[in-house]
Formats: sequence, structure tokens, C-alpha cells
Amino acid sequence: MRSRSFFCAPAVKSLGLCAALALAQSILGAPGALASGERHAAARPSGGTVLVLKAAGEIVPDGALVHVVATGYTFKSKVTIEGTGKKAAVEQAVECETEYFEQGHIQRNFAANSWQVTETQGLDFCEGEEWFAGHGMSHPLLLTAPNIVTDESSVELFRTEEQIKAEEKSEFEHEEPLHPRDPKRCTYNTIGARGHFKSVKGGPLVAKLKGKMVPSPGQSPGCGSKARWRGMFTLTYKGQPIVAALEVGPSVSSVSPAAGPEAGGTEVTLSGSGFTGATAVQFGTINATSFKVNSSGSITAVAPKGSGTVDVTVMTPVGQSAISPADQFTY
Repeated sequence: MRSRSFFCAPAVKSLGLCAALALAQSILGAPGALASGERHAAARPSGGTVLVLKAAGEIVPDGALVHVVATGYTFKSKVTIEGTGKKAAVEQAVECETEYFEQGHIQRNFAANSWQVTETQGLDFCEGEEWFAGHGMSHPLLLTAPNIVTDESSVELFRTEEQIKAEEKSEFEHEEPLHPRDPKRCTYNTIGARGHFKSVKGGPLVAKLKGKMVPSPGQSPGCGSKARWRGMFTLTYKGQPIVAALEVGPSVSSVSPAAGPEAGGTEVTLSGSGFTGATAVQFGTINATSFKVNSSGSITAVAPKGSGTVDVTVMTPVGQSAISPADQFTY
């Protein structure tokens, strides 16, 4: 679940739309790369394509630090400010329109064919006021093949000190006792945030999405019953725009010989496609003792110790080969 925390002020005429906005900085359990055994067991379906993210022609490495730029973000809600002895309660619109920048690490999940960004730091601009802030919340932005983006945020509103002081001054001038007026803070949780991303003709990835929100439990009665937000994001790596593409991953069509002793040591030739740049060959969940990429369609690997019948899979920067009867090796 994505937990982004924004801070905006009710849109009072004398104060403008948004007083301040901030993003969380710490990571809470973002899913990293799966263990080799888990990855093998949940390999992508046969014949599927792999979602890759590239910058300057190279696939963005797992765990890399990337930058997320919100080229457009809008949050809208309504709150009811409690009245005093002489004043009735007032409903106020809340709007925040901003652009912001944040950075974080990107994690790749081969089994789910997805990429997830967990932000670690944000720099935000809102209505000409820039400031830094952070809260202990996780911020995953999830990109899933073929072009789905999800983002489940939390947003926290607060009334600014300027607003509160203006209200106290007004009460003093009207000879009223100073009266703390609720709500002071409202927190909303996203109940649905989904959209799409694309890279037109190899251009930078652009993600657009929108979400519906409801107050989190225990909020003041003055907090609005619902809120909405929409955003548009782009990603960069080392200053280069990130491009999204679907590519065919490696595929193993035959294993020869298809059997060998449990002690290992059998030299096996794998035939198939997409082997260029292979980073690993596995017999079941165990890495090959060694391997050599002969061409994009051939790999020679030395079987490790093992038992039973296992699938032999190839991992490349694009992805992992799908499991099929053609890739089996029997000890």
C-alpha cells in the first residue's frame, strides 16, 4: 500500500489554495527482488512479454535510485470548520494544485512483471512556497504490465498557523473568547487509485492516474466525507528519461543432454532465444556451476548437484525464461 502524506490548507479567500505540501521519506517494507527459489516457482507464463524500463537504451537496474516528477497533481475535498457562539459552522473547499519532485529506489518483481518505486526523499513546491518535510510512511508507486499504474496514498490536511491566528484575531476584535475551532487536521486514505502509463514512440514514460479517498477512522466530524486526487508522473534515472517497453524474454526450447548424475558436472547445452547478456542459469533453484553464452540462441552450462527432475531457466536483464516441459533436466 502506498502511503503518501500531503499537507494542504483549506482554500480560504485570503490565503490562496495551498499553504504547504510534504512527502514521506522512510521506507517500510518495500518488496525487493524475490529469492531465486520463489522467482523460479512463480516465473511468468509461457509466451508472455516482459515489462522493461530503460534509460539511455539500458535497462534500469534493480534497486537503482530514480527520480519521480509530478508534472501535475491536484487534491480536492471539503471540510466544515466548527462555529463559535456568534458564528455558524462554515464549509470550506480544499484544493491543492502543485508540481513536486521526489526520489527513491525502484524494485523489480519478475514474477509479477512489475516495477515499484519506494520514495525516500521529496522536494515540494506549492503555490510558490517551497519547503521540506517528511513522515515515516512508505511510498510505493507500482507499474504493472502491460500499462497499469496504481498508487494508494494517504493525505493529511492541516489548517495553517496563519489561518488560526486570523480567526483568533477576529474573535478578539468581536470581543469573543478565543475558541479552538475544529477540525485542525484531517487524514484521508485512498480506496482506489488506478491509471495507465505509456511511452509514445520511445518517448519518456508518462503515468496518469486518479484516486478516491475517505477519512481514516477516528477523524473529526468536520472532516469531509470524501476527497479526490489526480496526478501525472514521469521517471528519470541518472538524469535520463525512463522509457517503458514490452519485450520478449529469454526462452529455453531444449536441454541436451536431458539427464545426468546427481553428483552434477554434466555439461548441458541449452537452445532457445533471447540469451544475450544472460546473468544466471538455474537448475531448479540452484545456480549452474558455470555457464557460457555461445550466442543469443545457445548457452553451455555445467549442472550442479541435484536430484529428481528440475526446470532449467535462464535469467537476463529482460527477465527469466518461462517454465515448460522443454527445459527439464533429470538427475
